[in-house]
Amino acid sequence: PGSGTTQKDMGTMSGGDANGDNRVNATDFNIMKNTLGKGCADPGYDDRADFNGDCLVNTTDFNILKGNTGLAGCSGL
Repeated sequence: PGSGTTQKDMGTMSGGDANGDNRVNATDFNIMKNTLGKGCADPGYDDRADFNGDCLVNTTDFNILKGNTGLAGCSGL
């Protein structure tokens, strides 16, 4: 009884999922394409494509996306 909180482990989202839809696909690539080569202080920088969190969207982030392209997380949760 009472209003407790229920937690459920949804698994780890794949690196490269820039838009958070639990799929790594062309939509994520387009987000990255628009910010590739930019850092935190640059206009147009989009941290959703900074998969390793180093404040720079570069080939390291592209390789993370490339390695996971086509992957999707669990469905029906």
